[in-house]
Amino acid sequence: MQMTPLKGIKILDCSNLLPGPYCTMILTAMGAEVVKVEPAGMGDFLRRMLPECFAFLNRGKKSITLNLKMDEAREILYRKVKESDVMLEGFRPGVAKKLGIDFEKIKTINPNIIYASISGYGQSGPYVSRPGHDIDFQAISGVVSVTGDPDRQGGEPVGFQASDIAGGIFALISILAALAGKKEKGEDKAEYFDISMTDSLIMWMLPRIVEYFSMGTPKREDIMGRGAYGVFEAKDHKYLSIGVVEEHFWERLCRLMDMNDLLEDPELRSWKGRNKNRHKIRPRLKQNFMTKDRDEWVRLLLEANITAAPVNEIKDLLADPQIKYRGILGIDEKGKFTAQKTKPYIVPELTADLDDSPPPGLGEHSEEIIGKLGYSPEEFKEFKEKGVI
Repeated sequence: MQMTPLKGIKILDCSNLLPGPYCTMILTAMGAEVVKVEPAGMGDFLRRMLPECFAFLNRGKKSITLNLKMDEAREILYRKVKESDVMLEGFRPGVAKKLGIDFEKIKTINPNIIYASISGYGQSGPYVSRPGHDIDFQAISGVVSVTGDPDRQGGEPVGFQASDIAGGIFALISILAALAGKKEKGEDKAEYFDISMTDSLIMWMLPRIVEYFSMGTPKREDIMGRGAYGVFEAKDHKYLSIGVVEEHFWERLCRLMDMNDLLEDPELRSWKGRNKNRHKIRPRLKQNFMTKDRDEWVRLLLEANITAAPVNEIKDLLADPQIKYRGILGIDEKGKFTAQKTKPYIVPELTADLDDSPPPGLGEHSEEIIGKLGYSPEEFKEFKEKGVI
């Protein structure tokens, strides 16, 4: 049974690129009405940078263009704020205040508003005025330091926009919690959320951070080093993963690969011991895995009830039986990927069907929205002529 739990909720999204639109994409899918406020003339930069990604993130939303440096544009926004439940912005700290659309101003217009700001480092602190992108927030948060080859210093960034997605998810959680709280308590009170993408990544990193300090701040190769846990190359030069953590998996692996001598080694009888003494394990594993093709190894490992999986490239996802069965990615009648049929949320029962909902054209709904706010057609025409919209 399909639900739209946010039906009737009105969201004013003043963010661009990925973090904020990712958050409001899911809010849209849950039934909220999202009005996307784009800079007059240019619109969201993602329209030109990655139009397919823009289309996916902004299906089902409405678009209005406003030059928020102009008084008339701010007045239009203020009128829209009065009827909105949530406002989201993704400007660099201080910009919203300069534009006159910061939380302190907005809550005087709507004392019940939920207001979320997404930024790289948050709205306070020594880095508050720094420019940055996803790779910088990954670097600052420590994510880069625990990726890549354990024996090579420097690390590598995660291969997707981890901080943007993390920031969008924590903004989503905050907004949903605030909406639930207001529904339960019936309070007439404005709420503000300062979402830092760097903070969000650190929250994702916490288990690793706890592990690091519990080990006495080890070197990179020691915190990164693993015994029978990782990615290995097979004979056909394809890759597979194994996640041998528990002792029963270790025992099965040793028997399968004829490594009973390692099973007898007292230094390898625990997770920590296998990681510390990985030099005894990994050369043997690398040698063994090069004796058979990847898929044969995956079959043998799984038959022995040992954790294993093929390393899929993105192109492989469409053919993976589990991913196909779960229906996460949209596939057209020719078997090709289509963003239009890809669901924006992993629990389809909580979302509306947006398959046929196109992204809004730049400012497509400006006239409609401005008219509903009480402006006349003549005023709308004047706004266009003056560059307000």
